[in-house]
Amino acid sequence: MALLVQSLVLAAVVVVFQVSAHWIILAEERWCLENFGAEYRRYMGEVRRYL
Repeated sequence: MALLVQSLVLAAVVVVFQVSAHWIILAEERWCLENFGAEYRRYMGEVRRYL
């Protein structure tokens, strides 16, 4: 949408959101690894991070 309306502000918001979401996902993965260990590591091997 940012490209369609040619809005730099909206494009910047999208970039900030994507970076924030990525860091949250990495934190959640660390938490899952600490709590579920090998079982979660096996799951990570079967499922991609971003579907």
